[in-house]
Amino acid sequence: LASGVSAHAAPAPLGGRKGLVFVASTLYDMGGHSETLRIWSELLRERFPFQTLILTAGNGLEHHFPVLERRLGSGGMKILKLDGREGRLQRTAVLAELLAGSGAACAFFFAHPDDPIAPAAAAACRGRVPTVLFNHADIDFWLGATCCDHFVHFRSIGAACSAARRGLGDSRVIPLTTDLTRVTGARESLGIPREATVSISVGSFWKVATGTDFCYLRSVARILERHANHYHLFITSPPDREVLARLLPYDEEVSRRFIVTGPYADMRPFYSGADFLIETFPLVGGSVRVEAMSLGLPIVAFRNRDNELYSNTDALDGDYPFTATDDDGVVEISRLFIADPALRADCGRGLQRRFRELLAPDSIRSRLLRMLEEVAA
Repeated sequence: LASGVSAHAAPAPLGGRKGLVFVASTLYDMGGHSETLRIWSELLRERFPFQTLILTAGNGLEHHFPVLERRLGSGGMKILKLDGREGRLQRTAVLAELLAGSGAACAFFFAHPDDPIAPAAAAACRGRVPTVLFNHADIDFWLGATCCDHFVHFRSIGAACSAARRGLGDSRVIPLTTDLTRVTGARESLGIPREATVSISVGSFWKVATGTDFCYLRSVARILERHANHYHLFITSPPDREVLARLLPYDEEVSRRFIVTGPYADMRPFYSGADFLIETFPLVGGSVRVEAMSLGLPIVAFRNRDNELYSNTDALDGDYPFTATDDDGVVEISRLFIADPALRADCGRGLQRRFRELLAPDSIRSRLLRMLEEVAA
C-alpha cells in the first residue's frame, strides 16, 4: 500500500508547528483506547491548540461516537472521517497527503492493530512529519508496527515484549491517566438499596469470555450466592439476551443482583456508586485499574500467571496485597471488602495516593511534552 502512494503536500497545513494530528481507525464512546486519545488531546491543547483527528475506517469500520465527538469538537479539534466504503489504496493516499502537508509537530497513531491504512500512510510520508505509535493493544499482532518513527507503551512489560518480539526501536513508557471525578452514584436508578454493598467491573465482554481455568462470571455468582445483600455491576457491551441467559444460568435471586448493562459514555455515576472494583479476568483492563485508583476505589486485582501481558501494568505496586490469581482468590478478597468498610477505606486511600504521586494528569502532560521536544530534536 505504501509503495503505491505518492505523498504530496496537502493544500492546507493542519496547524503547522503548533498543530498535532491524531490518526485512529475509529473511536468509541466507551473504552480506554478512545479515552486516552481524548486525554492526550486535552493535556496538550494549551501548547498545541490546532489539533486534527483523522479516522481511517480501518477494514470497513463505521464511525459512531457521538458523545466523544461532541467533546472533542467543543475543544476545537477538527475531525476528518475517511469513508470505509472507499478502497484501501485511495484512503491511504488521502491520509498520506494530509500527513505529508500538515506541517504538524507530530502525528499520533491510535490505529487498530489490523488497520493497514494508518501504517502504510506513515511509511509513505516518512521524513515529512514525526510519527508516534501508541501501542495500546500490546497483546495483539500489529500490522506495520515499525512504520512509525517512535513508539509509546503504557506499561513496561509491553515495551519489553515489543522490543524483543517486534523489534521496535525508539520506545518509551507513558502510563495511562484519567481525569474522572466522583459524582452522585447510580444506585437508586438501578434499584440497589442504600444499605447494600456494591462491586463493579468494567470492560469488553470478550475479556471475561476467554479461557477455562478460571471464570469471571462463575466467581461473581459465587460472591452473590454467599452475600445476600451484595450487588454486582458489570458495565460492558453485553451480548444479546439469549446468549447472556446461557452464560448466567443462576437462580433468579442471584441473577437479579448480577446487573450486566452498558455501554455508557459517562462512567462516573457507576464508579461513584460502588464500594470496590473486581477486575475483569482473565484479561484485565489497564484504564479501568487507573480510573478506580484515581477515585479511591478499592480493587480486587487479578494476576494472570499464564500470561503476564494479560494482567500486569505498572499502576499497582508489585506487592499489592489484594491480588488474586484464581477464582477462589477473587471470592475471598471480595469477602474481606464486603465485610470490612474500614479496610475498603484504607485500601482506597492508598490507591488514590499512589495515583496522585505517579499517574496524575499533570505528570503525564510533562512526559508527553518532553517526548514531543525529543521527537522534534
